[in-house]
Amino acid sequence: MNENAQSLPDILDVEPPLELPPDPLHWGWWALSIAVVLLIAGAIWWFLRRRQLAQISAKEHALSELTSLQARAPKLDGYQFGVAVSDILRAYLTEAHSLRASQQTSREFLEEMDREKQFGEKRQDRLREFLQACDFLKYAPAGKATDPNQELLEQANFFIREDTV
Repeated sequence: MNENAQSLPDILDVEPPLELPPDPLHWGWWALSIAVVLLIAGAIWWFLRRRQLAQISAKEHALSELTSLQARAPKLDGYQFGVAVSDILRAYLTEAHSLRASQQTSREFLEEMDREKQFGEKRQDRLREFLQACDFLKYAPAGKATDPNQELLEQANFFIREDTV
């Protein structure tokens, strides 16, 4: 035997376990999970906020459309103006009162309105006069939509503003 061999103990001591470096992906997965949760929460918040901002009342929407139409009126002929102002009021009645005003002719709508009695007699008469004036413009156009049609804008405005929905 060798001299060095005698100085070595027969059995080596057990070494303590080596500590492994932390797995860099371990923290990466946590960070990715948190980022995904925050992204989903942000998307939900954005969608709900956008939806909330987009929800304006039928009345506000119709009045806004009438204001826009008033600015465009001088550039429109009678037919275009009659269609536009009638469509605005019809869309309002459809949205606010769940009527089929946008899907019916004036005659069909007025007949249904007479049967349903959803409005008072005075309001029905005003609405009838308004739709007849619009139909006159649509089917017998007479030039540019300016002063005579200002009355139609005012009638539509008044009808919508005084509505209690």
